Amino acid sequence: MAEELGIEDPPMVSSIREVSPDEEGLRVQTMCMVDKGWPYVQDRDGGWVLELNAEQEEAFNLDSYVCQLQYPVAARYRQPWGREQLQARYNYLTDTYLPCVRGQGYAVGDPPTFAVFLEGDSAGRPWIPSTEVMPQVLADVPGRWASWAEFDRTCPQATPLDLLYPSSP
Repeated sequence: MAEELGIEDPPMVSSIREVSPDEEGLRVQTMCMVDKGWPYVQDRDGGWVLELNAEQEEAFNLDSYVCQLQYPVAARYRQPWGREQLQARYNYLTDTYLPCVRGQGYAVGDPPTFAVFLEGDSAGRPWIPSTEVMPQVLADVPGRWASWAEFDRTCPQATPLDLLYPSSP
């Protein structure tokens, strides 16, 4: 990671605690950056925004490196998904996401079979139904929706972590 951020002599950093790869984990890492003086602000969609100039890039990268090591994403979330996670993802998309999208009046094609879903995923061509939905939703922004993020809060495309990792605390 240090090399990717252009850090030639990375400092030793101790982990404070592991985080999950969801909004809470992002919030913890962002608050670490805020504590280091970076003026992040939350936009109306709940995203974190920061404007940098070229002179700040090196210092920003160093602080980002430190925060990511102090609050790393837990190892179990960094592993490739196994069949159980893929099944949970497929079930969530077909049983929860698609009905929600259709309930909002948007058209989305029929899902592939689970076997075809697995095949596409292993070939690097995952089935992502939101690619069909996004253009329709964005046509309703502004108006029905303030943003894609507002729609995504109504019909979340991300599979909840407790479904992907049932043994999560």
